[in-house]
Amino acid sequence: MVGTFEEAQVAATFDACEMRTMFISNYDYESSSYLPIAIPGHDGWFVIGKGSTRVAVLSPSNVIYKLHLYNEGPFNQREASYRKSLPDVIGICRVADSTLYNVDDEPVLAMEYIELPFAPKGQNSWDDDSLNKEIVRIEADCLEYEIYDVHDGNLGRDKDGTPVLIDYAG
Repeated sequence: MVGTFEEAQVAATFDACEMRTMFISNYDYESSSYLPIAIPGHDGWFVIGKGSTRVAVLSPSNVIYKLHLYNEGPFNQREASYRKSLPDVIGICRVADSTLYNVDDEPVLAMEYIELPFAPKGQNSWDDDSLNKEIVRIEADCLEYEIYDVHDGNLGRDKDGTPVLIDYAG
């Protein structure tokens, strides 16, 4: 299991839309990237990512908790369901481990923390032909499992350098 019910309960108290707004407002134009932002009143908790349907917060125990925006869609449930049906490894890519917690009928997805970005620091994947080819191979492997939203923003690397798919809900 990834994470704890207690941490999922804390994460469920956060206003996901407010977290997304905080994160967007912390964009660093010099590095062209979003920077993690501490969640006021919650020591060790950070907003570290956002998408069109969810926001990702990092707990003090180094676990990601994904929260739905606007109470829309079954994305956390879908990702948890996919994870159960996926092998641990898809071709050359590992799938991040996760656990779904239901907190007062709110689905909160806990996921292992994987370092981003996929490309080495200061390097964009679209500028590197070998990285592009690796992403295309991973994308091709994922199509077999009907995972279509594969790009360098949904891929990280574990400590061994193995590519890890961190978002497979869409």
